[in-house]
Amino acid sequence: MGWAALGRLAGNLRSAGYTPEEVNIVLITHLHSDHVGGLTTQDESAFFQMPEVYVAKAESDFWLSPEIAAKAPKDAQPFFQSAQAIAAPYIKAGKWHTFNGSEPIVDSMQLVPLPWSYPGTYRL
Repeated sequence: MGWAALGRLAGNLRSAGYTPEEVNIVLITHLHSDHVGGLTTQDESAFFQMPEVYVAKAESDFWLSPEIAAKAPKDAQPFFQSAQAIAAPYIKAGKWHTFNGSEPIVDSMQLVPLPWSYPGTYRL
C-alpha cells in the first residue's frame, strides 16, 4: 500500500510554498484514511485552520453512519472510526459540506461523478 509514503502533507505543503492557514477549501474524493488522514493531527484536532471541507454525500453518509458502522465486519471498524474522527472537528465547526452530482463548488472546477469506482467517488 506504500504506507511509508504517507503522512507527509505538512512537509509537502510547505515545500510547495504554502502554509495550512492558506488552505480555505478542501475537496475530498472519498473518505479512506490514506486520502483524508492529513486533515487531522495525531491528537485528532484539525490540521488546517478550518477550511470549508466538501465530500460526496454518499461517502459522508456511509462512513459517518453509526448504524452502518455497527453492522460492518469487525475488521472494517477501524476504517469507520478513522473517518469519523477525521471528520469530527470539521463537522463540529460547521465546515463539513456534502455534494451530489456535479453541482459547482469552486469556480472553474467541474466535478465529475465516476460511479464505476468506489460509491460516491468523484474526480476533480
